[in-house]
Amino acid sequence: MFRFSLLWGLVSGLGYFLWRFFSPQHSDLILENKVVIITGASSGLGRALAMAFARRGARVVLTARRKELLEEVYRDIEPYAAAAHIIQADLTDDEQLRRIVPETLDFFGRVDVLVNNAGRNGGSLFQNTSPERIDAHLALNLRAPMMLTHQVLPLMIAQASGSIMNIGSTTSRVAAPTFVSYGASKHGLASFTDALRREIEGTGVRVMLALPGWVRTEMVPPMLVEKVMQRGFHVLEADEVAEAFVQALVRGQEEILVGDWLLRAGIWAERYAPFLHRLYWRIYLTRTWIDAIP
Repeated sequence: MFRFSLLWGLVSGLGYFLWRFFSPQHSDLILENKVVIITGASSGLGRALAMAFARRGARVVLTARRKELLEEVYRDIEPYAAAAHIIQADLTDDEQLRRIVPETLDFFGRVDVLVNNAGRNGGSLFQNTSPERIDAHLALNLRAPMMLTHQVLPLMIAQASGSIMNIGSTTSRVAAPTFVSYGASKHGLASFTDALRREIEGTGVRVMLALPGWVRTEMVPPMLVEKVMQRGFHVLEADEVAEAFVQALVRGQEEILVGDWLLRAGIWAERYAPFLHRLYWRIYLTRTWIDAIP
């Protein structure tokens, strides 16, 4: 009897573990016909995210500044998506930003997922960073996601469902010299995500922070890619990162990092052994590194 009980307990425990591992944690987030707004959808990771959502049968709203590139993405995802719609908008312009959600509601009648992907990177020594670049980082990387979330949140709470994916960066968790204003905007986005998640717990709305490592996009110039790879980091393709992010969203994860072991080690060191980062940057903060930064 004891052996039977022990065996039954082991089998039941293993079965429950496998069910939780392979099954989505939140069965209500089925992407078929869900309405997804993706900012910065004209290229790079935004374009890859649009395809990842489209392949799951979502209705995708593509928004960015460059209409001709949005139209290319529209043509690419149209065979897969349940429907698609383009909204040309500059998120640093309040008037243009404020019409994205109402236009989505006019076209599709609801919003199920907001992906705050649009962003601007780039760095330099902070003393050489122009006030215009500082403003651009804060406006696009932090203020725009907060304002769009402020618009969709009442809708999602009213329907007791919805997901917000904020695309951060490893600089959301690790302070990186030469990326001071960019890192500040991404640290702010991480704090916003964490605090909002706690604030709306129990409403049916989920908030996820997605942290990509180095991704091969137009935002990362070839010279910087070369320097990054020389230091042992792996540069990822946008498609694989987007697929991992969408899978994490479906599974209900609160945070995901897609990157190699060096990035994971860096985040661990920032939390538990910050002196290692000080030593690393003392060795590697060279003029050739600074010159490679866009």
